[in-house]
Amino acid sequence: MNKSLLSIAVFTTLLPLASTAWALDLSHFIDCVGPNVNGYGLTCPLDAGTNTLTTSSYGVGIWVTRAGVTIKGTSSVNPGGTVLQRGPTNTGALLLLAVAATATGVTIQDMEFDGNRSNIQMTLGHCVWRYNGDDPGYYDLNFSYPSSGTVNNVWFVNAPETAVIMGSGQTLENSWIGANGTSSASRTTGVFVGSNSTVQNNYIYYAGTAAVTTFSQSVFIYGNSMYMNRYEGTYDGPGGVVDLDIGSSYATVAYNYIDQEHYAPSNGTINGCTSYAAVTSGAVEISGSHHILRNNDVLYAGTGYQVGGPNSTSDIYMTGNPYNFGESSYYLQASYAGINIRGNTETCNGSACPAVQNVTLDHLRTYYNTAYEVRFGGGATGTGFENSQCISPSTGVQVDGTNSANTSIPSTSCP
Repeated sequence: MNKSLLSIAVFTTLLPLASTAWALDLSHFIDCVGPNVNGYGLTCPLDAGTNTLTTSSYGVGIWVTRAGVTIKGTSSVNPGGTVLQRGPTNTGALLLLAVAATATGVTIQDMEFDGNRSNIQMTLGHCVWRYNGDDPGYYDLNFSYPSSGTVNNVWFVNAPETAVIMGSGQTLENSWIGANGTSSASRTTGVFVGSNSTVQNNYIYYAGTAAVTTFSQSVFIYGNSMYMNRYEGTYDGPGGVVDLDIGSSYATVAYNYIDQEHYAPSNGTINGCTSYAAVTSGAVEISGSHHILRNNDVLYAGTGYQVGGPNSTSDIYMTGNPYNFGESSYYLQASYAGINIRGNTETCNGSACPAVQNVTLDHLRTYYNTAYEVRFGGGATGTGFENSQCISPSTGVQVDGTNSANTSIPSTSCP
């Protein structure tokens, strides 16, 4: 994957050059994806231009109820040429578009979702956030119900809360969250990911909280470019750009580009909403069990990998080795810290943090982070360092407390 941050031209060269010769106005499009009174086939193309949705039913703007349909815009080269927009006062459309549980195998491609955030905030009189007690949950695309489906080459802008929520067995790929700059991303999370789902080769910029969050199992997060997320300081606490949260297991996070530019929000207002001061966010925050972290390119972050915390964390494998043959090798570099394995020498919620169990560090690549390259926080078990490591400087390993995991670098080997 090309790691260039701002090259729309490069991004679009990955896409097929195609356009749709015919398309449906908004009312006929709604019929095509749902009741299908007019007997349309399995392709439902939406008209070019901005299609503004002014009505909703039971909190949903548009329900997709037909299995196997392809929902698309008019051009794969310019997804922003076909826009589905939440109306400026349509606060009832909590879900701009939702896919029903029976609508398996749906494909959404070549279009833009515009949550119309600034107008929604003005109509509501406040900035929505799922933890503020008065927001029932705004998702521009709710794909959480069916057991399969694909989102490909879709742009998401101006989400008043979360851009995409995915269920199980789904794929989000070649898409862009926050495509139009710092004021165009989601107020909170870019993508929530369900079990056995894939998030790959996307651009996720300026999300208010995490770029990708999962509480689920067997999630695959690969080849994404993530830039200056947790941008808005939506709440007064730290977090990761990728959040493997409580209850998550068997996730693979590999070959992603994560750049925080040493950015830290301050107290004030960002995009019309209250922001809270916070330190520069870490790249990947890791709880749960049986996760694999592999060859991610991290720079200018708080901590590259933050492992453990107040919740039980175990069976974590971290390596600098490529995921696929032919990949370039990348580093956790130029951040405050490389890897922090939290442990019982720290306090979490008033008591000692639980030690991380069964941790393996296999041929890591960390380079000139400020505080340390790798830290063992006490009580860590498992293999620890195995095989050669590429840790520079090699003196950057900090060990606190007693750890049964190997905290000594066996040998040094850099490509």
